Amino acid sequence: MMSRSRSNGGRFSSNNSVRDAEIKKQMNVYRENLHCVCRLAIRSMVEKASCEGVDDSCPEFKNLATILEHMLSHRLKGQITWFGLEGPKEFWDFIVAACSSLPHNSIATIINMEDAKTHKAKGRAWIRSALMEKRLAEYMSHAITNSRAIRAFYGEGAYMRSDECKEMSDIVIIFYHSF
Repeated sequence: MMSRSRSNGGRFSSNNSVRDAEIKKQMNVYRENLHCVCRLAIRSMVEKASCEGVDDSCPEFKNLATILEHMLSHRLKGQITWFGLEGPKEFWDFIVAACSSLPHNSIATIINMEDAKTHKAKGRAWIRSALMEKRLAEYMSHAITNSRAIRAFYGEGAYMRSDECKEMSDIVIIFYHSF
């Protein structure tokens, strides 16, 4: 049974505004959780790196890469096909669009990788490459300034469209200076 209230001379109005407010609240909580978890993962990796070497096989590195993938995938818009259906987009498509103009980027290398066949695999390879090259902050800063690509790829309330994303870029810069 749908809850409706009688208002405006007998017309029915649904509780869409209440539902929309609840959805926005949940999106904000999810985005804030992503931000906090990423900060913890960075802190954990810094602590690990201060004691011993870090490579792409250590759990802290894998954890951070997974969190970054979630952040970059948060509220991606679907891709409209010629049938009018929405197909999923991957964050790799955004990275290519937003960061191809960055000098000395590794995007062409990753595109030509034979092991990474899907867009998700290419995106994961890019995260690993950006972390290992210590250029993630540079890529993120460049991507954040490309507002046209952000609007094209991310829906309202997405992590990449938030103030937390800009702050995270600064945190990643500090992270690299701690090594």
